[in-house]
Amino acid sequence: MRETDLEQSRSLSFLLHGLSGADLPVQFMPSSDETNQVVGMRPIISSQSFLLPSSFLHTSMPQHSAVERASIAHAAAHLLYSLPDRDVSRLKPMGVAVVSAIEDARVEHLLMKRLPGVRRWFALAMEMEPVERSTFSVLIAKLSHGLLNENVKVDDYWVNKARDLFFSQSTQSGLEDYEAFRSIASILANDLGQMRIQFNPQTYVHPVRYRDDNSYLWDFSSQKSEPDVLVDSPQSASRTKQPKHQSTDIAQELPVKLQTYFYPEWDYRSEIERKDWCAVHEYVQDASGVLARSVSTQRTSKQLLRLPKQLASVLGRDKLFRQAEGDSLDLNAAVDSVALARQGSFGDERYYIRQTLREKKVSLLLLLDLSASVGNFLAGQSQTILDLEKKAAIMLANLAIERGDRIAVHGFCSDKRSGIHYYRYFDFEQPLTDCGLQSLQNAVPQYSTRMGAALRHGVSLFNRSEADARTDTRAIIMITDGAPSDIDVFDPEYLVEDARQVVCESIKNGIDMYGLILDASAAQQTIKIFGSARHRIVSRAESLSIHLESLYRQIRS
Repeated sequence: MRETDLEQSRSLSFLLHGLSGADLPVQFMPSSDETNQVVGMRPIISSQSFLLPSSFLHTSMPQHSAVERASIAHAAAHLLYSLPDRDVSRLKPMGVAVVSAIEDARVEHLLMKRLPGVRRWFALAMEMEPVERSTFSVLIAKLSHGLLNENVKVDDYWVNKARDLFFSQSTQSGLEDYEAFRSIASILANDLGQMRIQFNPQTYVHPVRYRDDNSYLWDFSSQKSEPDVLVDSPQSASRTKQPKHQSTDIAQELPVKLQTYFYPEWDYRSEIERKDWCAVHEYVQDASGVLARSVSTQRTSKQLLRLPKQLASVLGRDKLFRQAEGDSLDLNAAVDSVALARQGSFGDERYYIRQTLREKKVSLLLLLDLSASVGNFLAGQSQTILDLEKKAAIMLANLAIERGDRIAVHGFCSDKRSGIHYYRYFDFEQPLTDCGLQSLQNAVPQYSTRMGAALRHGVSLFNRSEADARTDTRAIIMITDGAPSDIDVFDPEYLVEDARQVVCESIKNGIDMYGLILDASAAQQTIKIFGSARHRIVSRAESLSIHLESLYRQIRS
């Protein structure tokens, strides 16, 4: 790359950081097809960099800088307001394209609301677009032009319907509700199906040059086959496919929403605890599930988690008062005896305290991170991080029950502060049910990782249980693949400090918290949250079960 090109890449990287706060380097990708650079290549957003077509560098168009600025601003809008790697399994290719176009417009309007000056960048870059392509591409180009400016007249019924729906939703409820705009895309995609509009996913290229190819938005590995409808309509959502590994005599139960709880959140900048700031929506399986552990699950736990037998004999201590013999004086009994003697009576001469040993009682909550990133496949393997979390959770649940401990397995993910989803798979009183096992196996990765609210809810479950008050040790283990994050938080330290506050308060109140982290790059944040003695970095995800076994041994001892 020439020095001038390197300087341009660097300056665009600074612009992207200034707009979004993201530290993604902007790079130019080479093209082997020089004749088709303008229409055949689109920018690409990835977790490592933001790639621009090389045609942006060498174009002879006098306004090429407007395209670059618009591309950077559009990428910043996605990084700020779009959730990446969404499930695409219930979408047809045309549905993906329509949903992506609506999402492009939604995030651009959010950015224009925050930074009004970028509207001119988008408008200048949009004017340069040729639209002489397929009917579907022409419709998407007109839709993009129409949604950028509410006052522009468009001579197309479908586009005008889309604009009416889009701007009505924006006016009534704002732009933050992704699901509402996805419903609009569902209506529009089904309209295109009724209009018999042809769509070829192999040749389709986004007609707006400065916008990316939308691969950032979707997890295409989940699209194994096309569904019967264009997008996730109510008809498709009502169908539930039975997993291949599920036995036919166990009905698949969907999670039932129990209740919504509100919790505070700590703002470290102002040192203020924001009351009722986060909403935790709790889900649980149908309680009709029968207590049962599958034979295969028991065998797996015994094979892979081999804790020493003497671990079961870890002892706790109880104090027996008013004993005839003991290690120390029972002052209450002695005072009562003196009082009785002054009244002319004789006590029973049991003035001592004796300590007795018993098996230690442990209550353990295993909290699984269900955010979108745990759906990533391990290098060279066909299983994801979440698959390993599920296996480790089931093995530990079996082992804890065999040792006589109380254990619960829950999971969480977050979609902003108003949407923390908390799933109770196994509870202390019913630790293993067929229904719970199936529910855990059906768990899917989605959304983000707002740790503080989930930990607060876990602590509240301990405090609500009378049985936990009689245990020697109460502990929460969180398995996560990185530092806390959410799409409505732009300060990387904000959620870290909030989670740290929860951990400190819980330890003071007798509930220990531990973190198993699957991302070494998050070590600094992890130490800040859990402390140096209560965190473990799992360098190889395949060794998660071993680390969990070791941590369980540490808690019991």
